[in-house]
Amino acid sequence: MVDRIKRMDYIWGWRCCLGFICPSLYGSAPDRGIYEVAPEGVEILAASLGINVVSEDNLEKVLTHVDNAARQLAEGGADFIHLTGPFGIYGGIERDKEFKKRLEKLTRLPVSLLFMDYIEALHTLSVKKIVHVYPGFPKGNYENLCKKLYEDNGFEMINIKGSDIQTNAQVRKLPMSVPYHLARQAYLETPQADAIFIDCGAWGGPLLVECLEQDFGKPVLGTSSIFLWAGLRALKIKAPVKGFGRLFETL
Repeated sequence: MVDRIKRMDYIWGWRCCLGFICPSLYGSAPDRGIYEVAPEGVEILAASLGINVVSEDNLEKVLTHVDNAARQLAEGGADFIHLTGPFGIYGGIERDKEFKKRLEKLTRLPVSLLFMDYIEALHTLSVKKIVHVYPGFPKGNYENLCKKLYEDNGFEMINIKGSDIQTNAQVRKLPMSVPYHLARQAYLETPQADAIFIDCGAWGGPLLVECLEQDFGKPVLGTSSIFLWAGLRALKIKAPVKGFGRLFETL
């Protein structure tokens, strides 16, 4: 009973509330494993843009909904807002910066976006060569665009692996062994990598970080852990986060 009360205490955010805008639909938590990572007292308030198939076209269609989602999170008590998803892959970091400025003006809260935070995390960890693992969608030119994003920001994507998944609904049903073994295969093919990135929060990235870091001795980043790191950093909350990767040691 004591553990359950403690759990509820931190779910309701007596320390801070991190707002999370997700392109895709999500389940009881915005990303699998995120409440296992969050320190006590940190609440996560999420909004969905309703996409099931993540693609450039679908992301462009829902851009008009981002302002409303951010406004709802601000009115709902968020102290920080994060827009996740591959917007930075398609529009580049400069467009992410424009989003950030616009949403901060709208909500009067600190705002960040996934790939802006990701690039900052890579700089913080002083890594250069990256293994990138993603669910296999979006299709099309995604891998080339990822490579360009890394190169434009001074990094090198030396390997990328994706599954044959088509929709977010399918991703949520996958066992965590799928991203684990994709990441493992990608790293073993290119052991000169400095870090591993598990793209997409729906398939358990935060819960895989410690396992992969133990296996390979390299920092591992996940979509959800980047969001949490960015939020705690922006709000200057230095609560220890143990067992979920070297990135949190930089706080």
